[in-house]
Amino acid sequence: MEPSYKEGEIVICFRSQRLKPNDVIAIRTRNYGKALKRISSISNDEITVRSDNDAYSSRVNNIPYKFKSVIGKVILKIR
Repeated sequence: MEPSYKEGEIVICFRSQRLKPNDVIAIRTRNYGKALKRISSISNDEITVRSDNDAYSSRVNNIPYKFKSVIGKVILKIR
């Protein structure tokens, strides 16, 4: 998620049902563990995510995830 979030920074997440595109979330993926991503779209009970840095591809992008995969919405970053 660089340049917005750098390795080693701490984020505080809040479990919320009020998610919208462009929110940054912590998500639990099936094959890649936990990830910090930005919501690109929401439809029915699924979301898709993207990275902030388009120069680097991510295998967790553009895959539909169920809302239950969301750990929480990022509300605070500590450097």
